[in-house]
Amino acid sequence: MTPATSTRAGSSWLQSASHEILKQLEGGVGIPHALWFGRESTYHTLALDLLRPSLYDLFLACNHKFSLPTVVNLGDQLLLHLEYIHSHDIVHGDIKPHNVLVDRSRQTTYIIDFGRHLTGTPAFASINNHLGLELVCCDDLKSLAYMLIYFLRGSLPWLNK
Repeated sequence: MTPATSTRAGSSWLQSASHEILKQLEGGVGIPHALWFGRESTYHTLALDLLRPSLYDLFLACNHKFSLPTVVNLGDQLLLHLEYIHSHDIVHGDIKPHNVLVDRSRQTTYIIDFGRHLTGTPAFASINNHLGLELVCCDDLKSLAYMLIYFLRGSLPWLNK
């Protein structure tokens, strides 16, 4: 068991929202199990299954490039995860390599960091996200597409090297 996120009590609604979403999605493939949510001293903490590494960590370990079969496998898994998430009328809003963890023993990806999609991460955010518009399911799919291109090419055209 590991604390996935901790914040001061003032921003506890982020963890609370994430916890509520995880409970709603519980049992879905690619959704981590929320072990505990509560207050510890002045922090609100959400403890999840211990999963690692993130896709970002793996990407760095692979010299900033994944093979085509790896990217196809990731895309297939993450599309299924997003289909499940969207079937519950939830838009993640911050799909990025840091928010996808891998259980190597099961060769399964897990999407994390629900309830924090106020702005998204600029490199992988859709145009709607940049414009501050309400996000819909296709915005998650666009972010996934950007992430898969990033894994294949090692960068995105709008990122500085």
